[in-house]
Amino acid sequence: MQTIFDTSYPVTKMHGCGNDFVLYVDLDESTTPQDVIKICALHTGVGADGVITVTKSRTPKAKYQMKYFNADGSTAEMCGNGIRCFAKYLIDTKLLVDHGEIPVDTDAGIIIPHVLENSEKEAQVKVNMGEPVFYNKEQITLTPQRNGLVTVSLPNLQFKGTYMNMGNPHVIFFVSKGDAEKYAKEYGPQIEQMTTVFPKKTNVEFVEVNNKKDLTLHVWERGAGLTLACGTGACATLAASVLLGYADNTAKVHLPGGTLDISWKGVGSPIYMTGPAVNVFTISDLQKFLLQ
Repeated sequence: MQTIFDTSYPVTKMHGCGNDFVLYVDLDESTTPQDVIKICALHTGVGADGVITVTKSRTPKAKYQMKYFNADGSTAEMCGNGIRCFAKYLIDTKLLVDHGEIPVDTDAGIIIPHVLENSEKEAQVKVNMGEPVFYNKEQITLTPQRNGLVTVSLPNLQFKGTYMNMGNPHVIFFVSKGDAEKYAKEYGPQIEQMTTVFPKKTNVEFVEVNNKKDLTLHVWERGAGLTLACGTGACATLAASVLLGYADNTAKVHLPGGTLDISWKGVGSPIYMTGPAVNVFTISDLQKFLLQ
């Protein structure tokens, strides 16, 4: 059996604010959903929220493509915490030597991380995440009101939220202090699977507004469930908060695994996300494990 990754480069477990991934080079795109499920299994595998592979770019605008797999083997258009780890991985492995802006080909378009600081263990990465989009007919069957406002109905309950496309779909709900985690656990799975409204399923965010510069976020991620952090979700949350007048243009978004700095000048402008990318360990026996 041919290896699914290039053995010239390490297989590395990394995390961004606790959102954890296994990264490796797979230029032939040999990774299967079954490989991903086995790798991400918490008790019998490496354990991760997803797998990220370095593949060939499909456009001359970037050298590499980031391919992202959720823990259930499905793919996602983008991952905010993942792209910070991807940028650090490219620098650490010398796949790229330029520490400036790094155009990356993703299914959400060209996303541009910039490694601000880097050590063997940890990097600080700022990412131009592109402009939020308030309606994408492939992601939502309802027609959102101005600025993405939608109403999501569950049995005996209605939530008024904000739909946001950050390459991948999000729906954001603002809740009372102390309710975000509880609601993410209770209602996140139901809303994620509401394919009559969100044909490709959706990421679900519950937000507590501490003040205009400080937000607390819990996320039920599409294909992964509760995670310690979601970068695209933090970006979508800040944009929704600005539009509703809950937050200033720059704010800290606190997630269970850490804090991200998010800034957005408003409609027509890109969102910027700054946060950590951390090496956890390298994995030498992954191919042997997958053959078991």
